[in-house]
Amino acid sequence: MRKKKHDEEKYEQDTLTEAEQNQKNDDENPIENEETVKNHSDQNSEGETVEAAEVIEAETAEEPSSDINEEQYKEKLAALEEQNLRLRSEFANFKRRVEREQKDFADYIRGEIIRDLLPILDDFKIMLENSSSGDSEQTMAEGAKIIYEKFKNVLEKEGLEKIESSGKPFDPQIHEALMMQPINDKKQHDIILDVFQEGFKLKDKLLRPSKVIVGKFEEKQENSSD
Repeated sequence: MRKKKHDEEKYEQDTLTEAEQNQKNDDENPIENEETVKNHSDQNSEGETVEAAEVIEAETAEEPSSDINEEQYKEKLAALEEQNLRLRSEFANFKRRVEREQKDFADYIRGEIIRDLLPILDDFKIMLENSSSGDSEQTMAEGAKIIYEKFKNVLEKEGLEKIESSGKPFDPQIHEALMMQPINDKKQHDIILDVFQEGFKLKDKLLRPSKVIVGKFEEKQENSSD
């Protein structure tokens, strides 16, 4: 027991002696300790300065790139504006060309139709000359019929089609009812009885509806008395 206690006292003495020695060294060399702390602080400060300088340098290096992007944007915008103006000009020229071609085509069609009508005009002239020379009414009627047939053939050649209406069911899409005529035959209800004016279509397009008279059947109610 005494030996164990002696060893513990010796360990405490040695530990205390080492701590005192360290304190003594600090007291004897205060300048070296301050320089060590200062050097460590200077190193940290220098490191922070270098990092800050690197950040500033990076930001400075990015500025020319930003200027280049802005310049490229301006150039691209100018190119798009020029392209837009060119497209608008081309579209305006195309529109004028199409309108001119449509007008030329319409003039061509009119010219073809009028050319086909010229013989009819000649026939009218001949008929009028013959009427002044004292031809009979029968001759005049025959001449008028010939002219009518020629004129009808020219129009049919261009696609004109007469709407067949008499005896057909009334169709409001191609017929115009002038009046409803009462009838006794139920089968004739809503049937066209007479055509006042012929209707025409041009290649399935309605030009003029037929003006017609339509039959209307009404059942008579007998009065019953008690």
